[in-house]
Amino acid sequence: MSFKAETDDLRESPIVQVVSTLIGKGYELCIFDRNISWKELFGSNLGFLEHELPYAEKLKAESVEDLVRRSDVIVVANPASEFRDVGRLMREDQVLVDLVRITDDPSTVKGKYVGISW
Repeated sequence: MSFKAETDDLRESPIVQVVSTLIGKGYELCIFDRNISWKELFGSNLGFLEHELPYAEKLKAESVEDLVRRSDVIVVANPASEFRDVGRLMREDQVLVDLVRITDDPSTVKGKYVGISW
């Protein structure tokens, strides 16, 4: 959710708008970002999330493994270290959309790999 790794800064994060749009089109989503403590958000971070995605906490996955287990398509939008193993955790019927070049070796991804925007 955050626009860069190792931060909880959601302000103007483009992925928040992508999530909002996908939900508005009827897609089911789950979100994992270990740096976001949903109960401790405050200030402009909280204001931005309440305005753009007021139901975000209901979408959260408990871990990367939980996210992968619950997903058909996985989108990695920041290069946090916990996402480096996503490709190995996947099933063959899943798709990984990599927006940040999380892997230099797409052959390690069990499912289909799509790298874009880098």
